[in-house]
Amino acid sequence: MDGGAWTTVVFRNERQETIQVYWINHSGERHRYADVAPGESFTVHTFPAHPWVVTENDKDLACYRPATAKATAVVR
Repeated sequence: MDGGAWTTVVFRNERQETIQVYWINHSGERHRYADVAPGESFTVHTFPAHPWVVTENDKDLACYRPATAKATAVVR
């Protein structure tokens, strides 16, 4: 599956707890990329076709599909 041109996503944690950022592969499996502390950010280079999931304490908070331009996903 072609992911298109590279893009950049910044995941910014504005919650009170640490969040986990996962990439979802083409088989639907989660791959943990980062733990992001409150007030911190994590930057990843990815493709627009690659979905990401953000969790906190094993609970899904959000799914994110990157834009073609650099973007910030603010987790509140």
